[in-house]
Amino acid sequence: MPSATIEPSATTARIILAGGGTGGHLYPGVAIAQEFRRQRPDSQILFAITRRKIDQQILSQEGWEYVTLPVESFRGISWRTVRALGCLASSIRQASQLVKSFQPSLIIGLGAYPSVPMIVAGKRSKVPVVIQEQNLYPGGANKMLARWADRVFISFPATESLFPTVPRKKIILAGNPVRQVENPAGPESLCGAESLCGAESLCGAESPRRTENPGSLESLFGDLSARGKFTLLIFGGSKGAHRINEAVMEGLSGIPKGLAEKLQIIHQTGQEDFEEVKRRYQQIPVKAVVLPFIYRMIETYQLADLVVCRAGATTVAEITLMGKPAIMIPYPYAVSDHQATNAGELKKAGAAELILERDLTGKSLWDMIQALAEHPQRLARMGEESKKLGKPDAASKIVRECLNLMGLFLR
Repeated sequence: MPSATIEPSATTARIILAGGGTGGHLYPGVAIAQEFRRQRPDSQILFAITRRKIDQQILSQEGWEYVTLPVESFRGISWRTVRALGCLASSIRQASQLVKSFQPSLIIGLGAYPSVPMIVAGKRSKVPVVIQEQNLYPGGANKMLARWADRVFISFPATESLFPTVPRKKIILAGNPVRQVENPAGPESLCGAESLCGAESLCGAESPRRTENPGSLESLFGDLSARGKFTLLIFGGSKGAHRINEAVMEGLSGIPKGLAEKLQIIHQTGQEDFEEVKRRYQQIPVKAVVLPFIYRMIETYQLADLVVCRAGATTVAEITLMGKPAIMIPYPYAVSDHQATNAGELKKAGAAELILERDLTGKSLWDMIQALAEHPQRLARMGEESKKLGKPDAASKIVRECLNLMGLFLR
């Protein structure tokens, strides 16, 4: 566990960001941390996360200090609920000790159960606390914690009415911040840490350890960075999406020859489906890069003419920031079906098409891909509408408000 003891200063922003469990509840915190360092380079930043491996891998890759808490998720009543309540009590005690040692000037909750111990501990110690809600419909943890928060940052205008116990002046429409990848950790950072990605990426070929200009698109994707073909980006979140992978591969072998000849694909499969999807691509004459995990998404979006994806809050924030048209296939088991709501907002704006998973087949997906690929003007309009929904200043707005709250913003 990294050291969390910091010598306090009256003018230094000392921030604890609490969250994790999924990339969607952690990457916005990374974006906020980056913006704190940009606006106040002397800021002391510490993450309080779960003990899940993915949380630690993400923050290690990003280069941020963190501590772990034994907090666990629970729903309903079962023997696991008893265990989770015990972990919550232990996590609150550890969070209280962390508040004493780190002496934060602000605690930021990033939503979901991992944020609860730090927000409770901070409120008990009279430390200012804020929460950040990524989705249109707030999760249970943020609904509960909002009444104690000094500020509630939301990503959609309609979310304001869903926090009825919070005074309007405390609710700030900021958007969902997207992290910037300005200083990649190394040439393999496209795929993340090796434990996430492995050595094989380009349809099974051994991934070269490039040393020349790792930030360039050529160094990331080789000749896929050359324009002239229709580039399709497919992914299903950090763990991939089996149903999307299956639908893509089911329909790909039957696409018209004309589409196959002009198509190139970047496909993030997730670790579990990687080997099987890679094997199936090798049997199809379509140029494709197959990866278990893509770390540098912003650079990857630059290549895409169309994105096929889930509709998590971070994905929505990224594609609208980049102004990319999308076919969204919401995860049907998301809390309060919030992914379907997110995707519906983009469809209503003309920025995306929507396929519910129950209606997803290889044919329905590829018919839609073909229809869009054959109408570049329609794709361009979708991209324009997507861009209008982006919030490029989300992180800046959140940090400025936080600095004001701490009395540290220099006008």
